[in-house]
Amino acid sequence: MAFAAAVSETETGRDEPAASSSSSADPARSGPMSVVVGVDPDRLTCFMGGSVGGVVLTAEALAARLRDGQPYRLFDLSGAHGETLSIGRPRSEGGEGECVDLWRQDLALDPRESGSRQAALHLPPGAPDPLPGQLEVMDRPLGQHVELMREFLARRGIADPEPGIVQSIRTDLEGDGAIDHILNLVRVGPDHARAGDHSIIVMVRGEGPAQRTFIIQEEVDVSDSAYSSTLWVNTIVALVDINGDGTAEIITEGGYLYGGGWEVIGWDGNGFEHILFCGCDG
Repeated sequence: MAFAAAVSETETGRDEPAASSSSSADPARSGPMSVVVGVDPDRLTCFMGGSVGGVVLTAEALAARLRDGQPYRLFDLSGAHGETLSIGRPRSEGGEGECVDLWRQDLALDPRESGSRQAALHLPPGAPDPLPGQLEVMDRPLGQHVELMREFLARRGIADPEPGIVQSIRTDLEGDGAIDHILNLVRVGPDHARAGDHSIIVMVRGEGPAQRTFIIQEEVDVSDSAYSSTLWVNTIVALVDINGDGTAEIITEGGYLYGGGWEVIGWDGNGFEHILFCGCDG
């Protein structure tokens, strides 16, 4: 079974959103615009950015294009959940330093629906359904995936590893008929870091000898510590196509001891890239 490391493999720390010319400000760029906003269980929003003409733009680059009263659709891993409108325009709340990427876009959300995480998308008129054709949150992970991740952790030097698969999602990211399983693993001690604690997201594609595992995020504690864990722990919130290329992006909310935020993670056919972030990185 081949493991393809799509991002750098580290034992601690978190991969930063990739810096590229596609996410820089380009006031002359034109084309269909999409916007993605994270909504936490308390209905607090985090404006991540979006795309114009299929090119990903950061919140800062996109903010001036937005206005009051634009329509948004709400999504999570179970599908679409109605519509809402923007209130005012995006605003930066981060200032300088560790929260420089913290942006808000207020939405007219029903407070009675609090308690869940959602991704709010503003999509261009006539845009296709942003959800992948196949999307299933499995009640429990496949046994073969549990064993796969047990071997994965053992190769990191963890004795008697216990993979904590908290989310197992069956999907087809590219819409090409190939089934992908996205696994989110979390094991974090309540009081202090322990050897074997982990926060890992991977995608498993294929079966048998042709199976490949792509690392989306990997953090593993390899020794005990008297201090609290600093693992960045994620929840996968939605799989949606934000730039209209037919491939769904992964939307996550996560955090650790010193910060937290939302991310858009994209698949390019060979690996994953952290392309947008909103929050405080500590």
